[in-house]
Amino acid sequence: MRDFDVDLIVMHGPPGCSFKHGRLLEEDGVVVLTSAMGEDNFVFGGEDKLVETIERGIDRFDPDLVGVVGTCASMIIGEDLGSTVEKVDCDVPILTVDVHSGFRDNTTGVKMTLDRALEIGLVGEDEVSRQKEMLEQASIVEKRLGSANDEYIPPSDGDLKLKVCRELVSLIEKGSKGVVVLNAKKETSYIFADVLHAVNQVKEEVNPGSSLINIGNLDSGRGLPRVRENAETVGRQLKEFGVELDFVSGSLDEYPVAGERAKNWILDNHPDYDYIVLLGVPHAVEISDGPVISVTNGPRGVVPLKNDLGHDYVVVEKDLHTKCMGLREIDSSRTGMTLRELLE
Repeated sequence: MRDFDVDLIVMHGPPGCSFKHGRLLEEDGVVVLTSAMGEDNFVFGGEDKLVETIERGIDRFDPDLVGVVGTCASMIIGEDLGSTVEKVDCDVPILTVDVHSGFRDNTTGVKMTLDRALEIGLVGEDEVSRQKEMLEQASIVEKRLGSANDEYIPPSDGDLKLKVCRELVSLIEKGSKGVVVLNAKKETSYIFADVLHAVNQVKEEVNPGSSLINIGNLDSGRGLPRVRENAETVGRQLKEFGVELDFVSGSLDEYPVAGERAKNWILDNHPDYDYIVLLGVPHAVEISDGPVISVTNGPRGVVPLKNDLGHDYVVVEKDLHTKCMGLREIDSSRTGMTLRELLE
């Protein structure tokens, strides 16, 4: 819903439903309310409460687009969100999704949202099909090589950033030919792009004659509104920093397939590279000849990257996804700051 630029989301459920995630979305400019269902509503229904909450939210926040989402509490007792929303007195379009968190696959709710958005004219059939294909591919990537590829994966802090950054600076000093691949998921690009920028800064300061190839999934022509905006902003700012992409591998929602495109382009055009830096979702770029340096935001992704893909170094940008919420420009990464400190 956030990616459709929904301004106000009403969750039909108890006050504590998705408290943490609701607060994160508010950091990203989306107001999140609950209908505050109580014990009486679990028995007699919460239709009136939902209508009242939506109308009060619209009156107070003046949204252009409203989302209404079910929760376990409202869906288990059989609340019909669609018919309830029809009783709301407003002219604002409402995206209603009868969903709860009891589905095994966490992409189910996303698909339901896309289908409902198609019904009310927010998106076309071709884009819905493309979105669903990306969701399927993302699930495959995570189950094969990501944090869902085993019953239990222990979290890890990865390699020490200072150690890895020193190795990277040393490679550039020697004149080694490098490739940097930004394969980021949506808003995480605002911080992962900082690492791309920092590597280019090191190259210009330490050995401007060395070869550095830049790749990124920053096609702003595809995706839902917020995703296209993110790609356009990050791409424009990188150009302002003097960083030009040699190959655009896809859009920010195509990270599960953009990694394969990036790999194939590298092997076709620059198979003689000496080292490679993978940023964002590195396990979607199945390449192991290196040294390979990965920068990820998932502590549970470290073990698969090292053991299954054979990456030499894995750096974790902890809590990166949380920090990205609300960003509208490239922001500092810990890895990028470490590289710049080494320059100083």
